[in-house]
Amino acid sequence: MSYRNSAVALLLLTATPAAMPEDLEKIVRGISDRLGSAKNRGEVAHYIPELAKVDPRQFGIAVVTADGAEFAAGNADVAFSIQSISKVFLLTLALGK
Repeated sequence: MSYRNSAVALLLLTATPAAMPEDLEKIVRGISDRLGSAKNRGEVAHYIPELAKVDPRQFGIAVVTADGAEFAAGNADVAFSIQSISKVFLLTLALGK
């Protein structure tokens, strides 16, 4: 799947405590509020055409726990191109097998 967003945090977590969902919802909202309003978050990579189209003021975060609970905030619904960050996910999958 291809998404477009300049600042997206992707977290992989394993949920154990029963109270964790409420904590995660608060944490995800807090991260989104803090980073979404940050003034100096860098620049988009203008030399990559797909990234040059991105609004650098966007910020989205989504967390999915191992048991399938989903938490999202900010511009998490906005599509963005993951580019090289995909290598991290592939490495994680490779090391986990």
